[in-house]
Amino acid sequence: MRNIDLGQFQFDYDLTWSAIFLNPNGIVYGRYGSQTHRGPMDKNSMTGLKSTLKRVLSAHKDFPSNLLLHRDKKGPKPLYKTSKDIPSPKIKRIFQREGKEGCVHCHNIWDGHHDALVIQKKYNPKKLWKYPHPENVGWVIDKDQGIEISKVIVGSFADAKGMKKGDVLQSLNGQAIYSIADIQFVLQFLKESSKLDVVYQRKGKTQKAQFKLSGHWRETPITWRGSLWGMPPAPGLWCEEIDNRDKRKLGIQPSKLGIKIRGVFGRDVRNAGLRKNDHIVSYDGKSDHATGAEFHSYLRFNHYKKGSVLKLIVLRNGKRIPVEVKFETLKL
Repeated sequence: MRNIDLGQFQFDYDLTWSAIFLNPNGIVYGRYGSQTHRGPMDKNSMTGLKSTLKRVLSAHKDFPSNLLLHRDKKGPKPLYKTSKDIPSPKIKRIFQREGKEGCVHCHNIWDGHHDALVIQKKYNPKKLWKYPHPENVGWVIDKDQGIEISKVIVGSFADAKGMKKGDVLQSLNGQAIYSIADIQFVLQFLKESSKLDVVYQRKGKTQKAQFKLSGHWRETPITWRGSLWGMPPAPGLWCEEIDNRDKRKLGIQPSKLGIKIRGVFGRDVRNAGLRKNDHIVSYDGKSDHATGAEFHSYLRFNHYKKGSVLKLIVLRNGKRIPVEVKFETLKL
């Protein structure tokens, strides 16, 4: 991503894989590729990709008569034209250390955005929910078909507007929809309080609805995101949950927390006295089972400010020891 035009190629930079379908003049027809905390193939399939490609080829055949449906699919002008323009110490180090051969990974773009917000003193992780999923507004989409609703979530925005299983999405806010990724792209640029104009088909007849979005609908698990690890407080703590067999050996119930520390690299966690092979059995009073990524996600949303204190209980040599980590460095 070191010399890529970030205005032309806008997508979720944490994805394992993504495709953008372009007209030779730069018009974006659509996108394919999504991911969730349940895995990289949770929303993807070869059948789904083929279905999307067929719709894109049909759109290309009809172009430019359908220009209005694709005019906004490139997205709004980004904050930074290329990765080199992002005021991020991490990205600058890549260019300085590795020179012409330095590789800026996709997730480094989000790393850079986070760094810039910290430097500008505008950072707040609660404002950084990226590419919300269709479920956030009430649609469970058939991943093989790509735009057909397989379930409407009870109590959701979609449910309130009477949408049903079998409805097929056609456009959102005037943008043609060919895939789950296209749905997410529209949702990405909406604020918490927004209007979403929906055009869909039901049994071959065109229907319309308008959602008035509000509340916390953008919130989505971030445990799978590569950019999670660079978000403040970036503690420099390598840890992972243990299985039930190891929990039993340590006297931990299966439903309770058991996270083994595999490496202690950050200054703040070292100063607090955490050690390799300690087992975290409580953090901020929470002792129910959580994965290592869930624990790290919690840190990013609750301890991103300088001076924040994380209260742990660790199991060491059979003893439960209280440990307090005060985050002071927040190194970029």
